[in-house]
Amino acid sequence: MKIVSLKRALLVSAFLLGCGAMLFAGGTSEGSQEKAKVIYWSMFSQGETVQQILEPAISEFMAENPNIEVEAIWQGRGVLTKIQAAVSAGEQVDLVSQSNDLLISTVVKANLALALDKYLDAKAYDTEQPWKDTFIKNALEVDRMPDGHIYTVPRDDYVGTFWYDKTVFDQMGITPKTLGMTWSEFIKMLDSIRAKRPEMAPLAIRGAQSNNMTNVWTSCAMIREAGPKAFYDAAFDKTGQLWATNKDFLKGMQKLWSLIQGNYYQKGYEGYVRPQEEQIWVDRKGGMVLAHGWLPSEAKGIMPPDFQARMFGYPSVDGGKGNDYISHYSNGYAILNTSKNPDATAKLLKYILSKKVGTRLGGVVPTGLAVVPQPPTHDKQPEIVGSYKLSAQYAGTLRESPEWLTTVYNKVDGQFWSRKVDAEGFIQALAAETKAFWANK
Repeated sequence: MKIVSLKRALLVSAFLLGCGAMLFAGGTSEGSQEKAKVIYWSMFSQGETVQQILEPAISEFMAENPNIEVEAIWQGRGVLTKIQAAVSAGEQVDLVSQSNDLLISTVVKANLALALDKYLDAKAYDTEQPWKDTFIKNALEVDRMPDGHIYTVPRDDYVGTFWYDKTVFDQMGITPKTLGMTWSEFIKMLDSIRAKRPEMAPLAIRGAQSNNMTNVWTSCAMIREAGPKAFYDAAFDKTGQLWATNKDFLKGMQKLWSLIQGNYYQKGYEGYVRPQEEQIWVDRKGGMVLAHGWLPSEAKGIMPPDFQARMFGYPSVDGGKGNDYISHYSNGYAILNTSKNPDATAKLLKYILSKKVGTRLGGVVPTGLAVVPQPPTHDKQPEIVGSYKLSAQYAGTLRESPEWLTTVYNKVDGQFWSRKVDAEGFIQALAAETKAFWANK
């Protein structure tokens, strides 16, 4: 009897071990004792507003999902500079956040990202609704890659628009059109501001330091005239001549040159550095700023109590081939295809971008989520996003060649805003610098 009992015990042990092997073969299962660990590298630093929302949300997620342990590492904006080295060294990184443009150029195009389609088709964290349907459709689809897959999802979502203070504009009796303003109407509005508030420059801008406050102006102006495809094609034209032969680019730059010559920007703008252009705006010495939608949250701490930041779309131009487009980018997430626990990582990501957590995020930043309200500053954003075709920043050139944008475009952009070249000189310089750049590749 003892021998039979021993054999039976061994058979039972073998059976249980086999079940355990099946349970753990594909990662941690529901009800098992071992936790799936998810390591999240964030674009935020400790103490930032969004970080202070995400950190307790991650703790809540772990409390609701005791089989998943999350380690959040608050890397800051330089997070992507370390990703490839970490993956090559075999270091575990499951989830990473940064702007979607940079995620695409650094992670997706390096074949390090996991396609998210099966997760997007499955239900969201807190609803039977498919996860993909909880996003603003345009904001999700703009990041679909040529292979048909989506590798990144948006958290906070931004479009390039003009920003003004509704309080002051109401006092002046000026109500900008959210959509459909023409360039001539725009100029009339600038002249009206100058007539009614001589102490206020109609437009505020950062100085000629080749950054994303001035290059938004030049790229938007040229894309309005020529369209995003023409801009993209010119950037990658090895001869550089598409900048010169397509006269629509020159038309856009001539409009900006007329703004400079007409003194519509604050006096001495060339010397302004970040965040001085924000300060002149909130001090009501500058009427409007052209920027992506992060501006109100960044300037919130210095706004007077009655300051009401509001937005409207970039004006259309006669015959503009890009009138239907608006510049767009998101800050979002990618799951690495080397993730040790992709399902657990996707579950965490669905929680971060759920209605529950998204509502908290939507109190401070505009989100790419259709299931949460936007902050008051961005109440017109769903209308704008739904009315335009979205174009990735700088017509997608940042995704394909960040180096061209930073070393060529920003260099020439700086020359224009410092008045070293006029509209014609800008086009000539951009053609020459583009040719030289690609000749060295």
